[in-house]
Amino acid sequence: MNTATYPRGQWMRLLMAAPRAALLATGTALKSTLQTRYLALPQNGLALLPLRDGAFADAFNLGEIPLAKVHLAVTAQDDREARGAAWVMEDDMALVETLAIADALIAAEWPEAAPLLDLMQQGATAVARIDFERKAMLAATTVDFSLLGATDDEDDDDA
Repeated sequence: MNTATYPRGQWMRLLMAAPRAALLATGTALKSTLQTRYLALPQNGLALLPLRDGAFADAFNLGEIPLAKVHLAVTAQDDREARGAAWVMEDDMALVETLAIADALIAAEWPEAAPLLDLMQQGATAVARIDFERKAMLAATTVDFSLLGATDDEDDDDA
């Protein structure tokens, strides 16, 4: 199992880009075979999104975002233990708990992480497709202003 393919900071994004139903089903299957213990009380609610003004560098809150966080330990039947966490802009605690379990299993490189790595690959494919589509839209809307000056000069010379 090779977890070095994607940096850990991208795991949540890639897993969330995978098919949601498959991710939740994998999480449910893993929860039935593994014992989970919360290391901190799971939290779900709204958080303020702080930003800085570009002109005066004053801090202000752009608005509220949904935020859920889970920090847990996963124990296998053979007493192996791994720890994982997830902080995600979501309000679905089952999804966030599944992501925390995925973080623990993938980081520990357990064999139980194989279906999660497959989902991560599917998510990477989806993210690459979205990035390609965004780049294509950006290229389609690019305007070349360099020709505007040349056209005006040619008209003046002819007159």
